Amino acid sequence: MGLFFLLLEVSFRRMSGRSFAVQPMHPMHPTLLTSRPPTAALEAAEEGKAPLVSESDSENSEVSEAQRDYVLLGFDFKPWLPQVFMTSTVLGSACLFGFQLPLLCTVLQLPKVPIFASCGVLAAATFASMGYSAAADPGQIEDGGKGPARSHKSWQYPRPIRRHDHYCKWINNVIGLRNHRPFILMLAGLTLTGMFGLLADGYLTVVFWREDHVATEVGLLLHAMYSAILLYIVVPIVEIHAGLISRNELAQEWQRRLYWVANCSLGLAIPASAIDDVELYNELFDSGAFFYDPARNPYDNGLASNCASFWCTPRWSDTPGDF
Repeated sequence: MGLFFLLLEVSFRRMSGRSFAVQPMHPMHPTLLTSRPPTAALEAAEEGKAPLVSESDSENSEVSEAQRDYVLLGFDFKPWLPQVFMTSTVLGSACLFGFQLPLLCTVLQLPKVPIFASCGVLAAATFASMGYSAAADPGQIEDGGKGPARSHKSWQYPRPIRRHDHYCKWINNVIGLRNHRPFILMLAGLTLTGMFGLLADGYLTVVFWREDHVATEVGLLLHAMYSAILLYIVVPIVEIHAGLISRNELAQEWQRRLYWVANCSLGLAIPASAIDDVELYNELFDSGAFFYDPARNPYDNGLASNCASFWCTPRWSDTPGDF
């Protein structure tokens, strides 16, 4: 009955040009997650929509993401994304330690040891988190059974992944129980590195702008461009995952809209997972009619408890990951 009223209202909207008068509590940005909608809905997904992903199609979603072409000027960059990501991060850090920091310490007359040590700790933590997230087993179940709640099968591994979150194309690995926290630490480290680099480049560019230091200015501008691109890519992902952690919602659950409802002007709240019509789903999405419903998420115990659960719950080999 609820779906009937939603269909009726969407039809009325098409005829009258009116939109739903709702204000979403949590704006969604589906195109920013590293997992993609299933192949069956790829056309709608490329238009910026987020068709519903069922549990049975979720593995196909990851395969589609892994096989998606990233072609620029006839060259497919997809197989090289992890290498480009790691190399650019190493080069950016080398530029920071060999160029920006010495200049900054000289101009501001700062002691080099604490400045270099602080940035070194940040860089080491970021690279360690990146390496672990990319190389570690994300948390396969020990036996060949179905696995505990929130586990999920991935195309990369023979056994289901406990607390499966998503597939990350930048490190070419699944993010799950064992490497989820290092992945978030990596994102935080990259964000801090990009922010510090951009601020340092901006300040030093102003300082050297009126002096005849063309090579220095070019180097600063190039590193500022790198920092800006890094922040442009990473910050939206951080925003999404911060919201997921605050709600204790996994990315694959968010992609399937397990805990979201569609509201219409008649006051109905229809579970998003019950809407299997892609066109209707996109109409509702465009209208901002989706709301997160914490009552539908059995793992959402409030912001403080959710954050404590994410950061403090042990994640050893015998941890089921159903938290």
